[in-house]
This record gives sequence, C-alpha cells and structure tokens, in this order.
Amino acid sequence: IFGAPFINGRQLCDQLNRLHLPGVYFRPVQFEPTFQKFQGSACQGGFLHVTEQKRFQPFLTAVALLQEIIRNYPHDFRWKKPPYEYEYHKLPIDILAGNGWLREAMENLAPLADIKRRMHQETGAFKNIRRRYLLY
Repeated sequence: IFGAPFINGRQLCDQLNRLHLPGVYFRPVQFEPTFQKFQGSACQGGFLHVTEQKRFQPFLTAVALLQEIIRNYPHDFRWKKPPYEYEYHKLPIDILAGNGWLREAMENLAPLADIKRRMHQETGAFKNIRRRYLLY
C-alpha cells in the first residue's frame, strides 16, 4: 500500500496500469496512517498486486510509481532530506539507489526504457566485478 493526502488514488492507479508493467496491477485505496508523517490524515493511493511473480520487476515498478507521482504532483512530492543514517549531505534516495543519476532521471521523467537499460548495464558490470569474490 502506498499513498499520500495529495494523491488521487484512482487516477494514479489508472495511469500506472496503462504502463503495462510486467506482473503487477494497481488498485486504488484510501487509508489513514497511524504513524509517521501522514499520521491521522486521509490518504489515497494504491494497493500493488503482484499477479505474475516471475515477471514482476519490483525495482522498475518502484521507479515507475515514483515517476508518476513526480509527474502528477510536482509541487507536493519531496524527497526525504538528510540526515539519513550515517550520512549528512547526500539525499537518502541517492544512498539507497547507490547513485544520483536515478533520482535525476526520475525527476526529469526520463523514459522508463532508458532507465531500465542503464540499470541493466550497471548491474551487468557489477556481476562481472563480483564474480571473482564468489566462493560457491
């Protein structure tokens, strides 16, 4: 479940479903969080149903979801500001993604296919590097 007070859940889920992301379907929901930043506020958003586990791409789905929220709610959406854990200067999303290009691509509404291509290039390069460290 995801959402915020500024989101129109039905509209957002319709847009996400039109992307035909593999192995997932979005259903609109309303809820009231009992903790954290939207505690006590009525929120709309979506419920993410994994329909085909083998085809589902969770990271790409999260990127598409964030991009649609940025596209539809540019004045409401904000990345969490530092500090985050041990880091006081970098944005938490950049730490979690391991880079800054992904955030910039999402903010600039880069085509999802371009983001996916770059992700595969970088993970492919990492797989080659890690190969010599695998013990089994």
